[in-house]
Amino acid sequence: KKRTAAELAAAVLWCALTLGTDRLFFRYDWRTPAFFVYKALFLVLAFGLVHGAVTLVQKLRAGDKFARRWVAWTLPYLAVNLVILLIVWPGIWGNDDLAVLYLARTLQPNSWQHFLTSGAFILSLMFVPMPGGVVLVQNLLISGIVGCFAATAQDLAEKRLTRPVRPAWFALVYLPFLLPPVLMHTQQPFRTTWSTWTELFLVFMLAAMYLRGTKLNKKELAAIVILGTLAASWRSECVYYLAAIPVLLALLCARRLLRPLTVGAVTALVLVHLPGPCHRADAHPCGGPAGGRERFLPRHPPRQRGTVRREKHGIQTDHSLHRAGPCPAEGGRYRAAVRCGVHRPRSGPQADDRGAGQGRSAAF
Repeated sequence: KKRTAAELAAAVLWCALTLGTDRLFFRYDWRTPAFFVYKALFLVLAFGLVHGAVTLVQKLRAGDKFARRWVAWTLPYLAVNLVILLIVWPGIWGNDDLAVLYLARTLQPNSWQHFLTSGAFILSLMFVPMPGGVVLVQNLLISGIVGCFAATAQDLAEKRLTRPVRPAWFALVYLPFLLPPVLMHTQQPFRTTWSTWTELFLVFMLAAMYLRGTKLNKKELAAIVILGTLAASWRSECVYYLAAIPVLLALLCARRLLRPLTVGAVTALVLVHLPGPCHRADAHPCGGPAGGRERFLPRHPPRQRGTVRREKHGIQTDHSLHRAGPCPAEGGRYRAAVRCGVHRPRSGPQADDRGAGQGRSAAF
């Protein structure tokens, strides 16, 4: 209890320090509900990180095999990723990622890339308040997952095989993750990067539990619920996990690692926590038409003298990410481009299909 209280105090102190470090990147209003929501989530993550670090040190001192193997396999892969990140710093960004990053400064979600992506960006930036901090946190998480793959494979081989296997052979687990496309994809803060590794970790964890042959505890069930919810909802293409998760849990139930009631409860929790679908029209990155109204973002930071200036082809804001000139309209009713900080509201159904392709190529 004393250790837990000390860890909680450290997390609260860390959260308080972010009130000052957030000024390095964020431009939010602390009186909004989003501020308190994200600070509460940061406090939970900070406590989990402090608790995990203390527990890891204790296990390393006690000579825990899995902890030592995890560290031994994580650090080399992390070193490779950090070298590549240093070369491409602050990472490999796309236009959609820059739009999410721009709205994250004011704690606004970008539903086009799913609000989970905005949440991941905002919380990562609270830990490391710079654009490259998102990619750095992403590299740390991915390296830890790969280290978990190799350490678990070594543990399973030791328990299931009669003949011992040299630890060097488990370096083969690295090979798929050392391919250039995988390494470069790790440096990209795309929604697909976050969701793909979430899916991979979920499937791997279920397979490892099946091969291990021991009953699942409460922490493992909670991890399945969280990862299953994220995997099924982060991208609409992954909705098939709503059918895959019960099937995978049924396989564990067939080996008597889970009770049928537990399978139903876990599946129900995943379904309950699954957010509703985001329609394309309502999730336009520039605000788009919603409910008969048109909203044009960004709304924050607050307008000040000299912040917005009118030009011939649109309205150019001083908060532009690219510092580029006004961007041509893309056609249709969407006369906005958050990517380059330009928005040009147009009233009425002025569809301009002829100029849509020209505007998009010119914008890029």
